[in-house]
Amino acid sequence: MFLSARHAAAWDRDGFFLVKEFSPPDVCDAMLRRAIDLAREADGRGVAGTAIVHPERNLADSVGSEALAEERVSKVFKVHRDSVFHEFATQPDLVASVQHLLGTDIDCFLSQFIFKNPGAWGQPWHQDAFYFPFDRGPQVGVWLAVTEATLANGCLHVVPGSHLEPVHEHLLDRRPNANQGYVEILDHDITDRDKLLENPSPFWFRQLQSNAVLRHMQAIEPTIAVPWLFTRFSIWIRGDASCRTHWASVRVVDAKRLHLDDLGAHVGK
Repeated sequence: MFLSARHAAAWDRDGFFLVKEFSPPDVCDAMLRRAIDLAREADGRGVAGTAIVHPERNLADSVGSEALAEERVSKVFKVHRDSVFHEFATQPDLVASVQHLLGTDIDCFLSQFIFKNPGAWGQPWHQDAFYFPFDRGPQVGVWLAVTEATLANGCLHVVPGSHLEPVHEHLLDRRPNANQGYVEILDHDITDRDKLLENPSPFWFRQLQSNAVLRHMQAIEPTIAVPWLFTRFSIWIRGDASCRTHWASVRVVDAKRLHLDDLGAHVGK
């Protein structure tokens, strides 16, 4: 089995674990090139083939329409059927890892390539499981560092053990120009967790290119804003035990949030 006893123990205890050198650097580079191609193809339309491209709203005024398409993008959704992304999502060691956690009958129900451009905002404290109230769980997210991820450029943060908490109440991100679909936890005091961001070890992941983190989707995380001098790229592949739940049952906060119905029913099929 691909996962070790140490990985399994970390999953149960923390809700995540790190796998170093998960994917070769040349594959990461190919992903970045393909994501840029999709961003440029979708420029002005928001779609490129089956991929759906969302802009970084906070950059609309600062970078201007003359900036390259990839400099204005936040996320590219539904990439797991496309070329190099499909090869990654179906590679045997990734599939074996997810099957070790969920069983053999699994779906890849959503994927996204994340552009963390200079000046991009992060998302407040949230649980990705909020978006996906499927009829069984858990869901697993596979996060790959397509380029190096550090505290300076907005690396991944996860609160150890928070996957054991319930899915909290989430409301729309209250900041002006927050990205479409951003929500935040507001049903309990997160002051102590905000202090973690001041001295975040060990719940942040400084990742070299090609490292991966497998994460329980009920774990609590913030995504961190990116200073103007830095850029980061990563990809999320999300899978679940084959629940066959249609997107029509996915939570809708209001018309401003991410329209998951637009991402297509049964995207894992």
